[in-house]
Amino acid sequence: MAGDAVAEVKSRLDLVEVIGGYVTLHRAGRELTGLCPFHAEKTPSFAVNPERQVWFCHGCGKGGDLFHFIQQIERIDFREALEMLADRAGVELESGPRSDRGAGRKRRRSIELNGKAQAYYQHVLWATDAGERGRALLIDRRIDEALARRFGVGFAPAGGAGEDALTRYLTGKAGAGVDEVVEAGLAHPPGRGRTRDRFRDRLVFPIRDDRGEVLGFGARALGDARPKYLNSPDSAAYHKSSAIFGIDLARTAIVAKHAAVIVEGYFDVIAAHAAGVEHTVASSGTALTREQVHSLGRLAETLILCFDGDEAGRVAATRAVDVIAVEGVQARICRLPAAFKDPDELVRSDPAAFAQAIEEAPPAWQVLLDAALGAGEGGSVDARRAGAERAVSVLARIPEATTRELYLQQAARRLDIGARSLSTDLAHSMRDGTRRPGRIVVAAPAETTPDTAEESEPVEADEPMPPWEAQLARVVLIRPEMAAA
Repeated sequence: MAGDAVAEVKSRLDLVEVIGGYVTLHRAGRELTGLCPFHAEKTPSFAVNPERQVWFCHGCGKGGDLFHFIQQIERIDFREALEMLADRAGVELESGPRSDRGAGRKRRRSIELNGKAQAYYQHVLWATDAGERGRALLIDRRIDEALARRFGVGFAPAGGAGEDALTRYLTGKAGAGVDEVVEAGLAHPPGRGRTRDRFRDRLVFPIRDDRGEVLGFGARALGDARPKYLNSPDSAAYHKSSAIFGIDLARTAIVAKHAAVIVEGYFDVIAAHAAGVEHTVASSGTALTREQVHSLGRLAETLILCFDGDEAGRVAATRAVDVIAVEGVQARICRLPAAFKDPDELVRSDPAAFAQAIEEAPPAWQVLLDAALGAGEGGSVDARRAGAERAVSVLARIPEATTRELYLQQAARRLDIGARSLSTDLAHSMRDGTRRPGRIVVAAPAETTPDTAEESEPVEADEPMPPWEAQLARVVLIRPEMAAA
């Protein structure tokens, strides 16, 4: 029963230890105090009573037990909090998504073996000749040992006798069965009488949950080996669509800043943290998913996309904006200077410039609208008409009616056309998707920004709309189906 599970979880977990993972606590008599994680303050008003196992904030008035804290800090409901804490306490629930006890045991065993694998990979990297090539790559990327160890970076030995080095270690000293190693995603199924490790001759990055438990790995090849990056397969512990690289180290900063920076690569995350931008994570080798946005949206009000500056990176950022919008989270896009291909490269050149670029990242819809307007702003009639069509394709993707109308008015001003005309085209586009142009992609940053545009003759805008027509246009934007009535 749920009541029994709650009592069992409370008996196994200490409130001070759990809250201490989110808040820095200091002893104050019989209580511990700290800065409240639920509102901004400079003087500690958040208190934890270890004897009664309760917490209370004298500033915002929030308080409760272990479950109330997790619900508030993680922005989840009671059932999700129970599942999260039960998993941490090793309590098996009788009902719900984790009712399959066999699956729960497999998950915990996979996490245990992944943790041992991380320790093994780190040993190979830092204490053996086999890890020399991995150490050389880290030096080339200006990543020192302390920073690499913080992220748990390791090295998987090469082929030959090392094809099953990890498997032999886990089945020997760790007492694992070959089938368990395979189920954890650490080795390929046996073939021709021999099991081969999944990762060989690669720098290895552990992908951990927000509590630091190793769910799986991402691995980078050395030299020209293909594929360049290789991830663990989905397993009882690891699901690529929901895993977030760096979340365990970025979580506190994300909550404090109410924002998360999302980059593409493992090195990008490490470089960002080295530059002091510690609220940075990566989407674990996959396009940004709704599951990942949902998880980050519990912690942050804004997600800042900082993808590579090539065409693939710009397309990925454009697609990610729609995924973020569906989850109701605000998005911003950081555009790197044209001379730098990715965040890692910019940080190695100028860490302060990267931090500033993140701080000044404009709203995503603004970036996409700017790309859509292009030469239409101040251009010929044909250029303005094409710009209006592209602008409509962006505006039609904005889910919030107020935000959409504000950008519509901006686009109309910049194109020197009437808001009523653009509103009519937008209403048609939203009613009939076949008229919508293709997705607008984030524009590549210019190498230089000289003012070379020639002055053009001002074009007279449409007459302002009467109030009743403006209101009608708003209704059509919000409820396009009414226009067909």
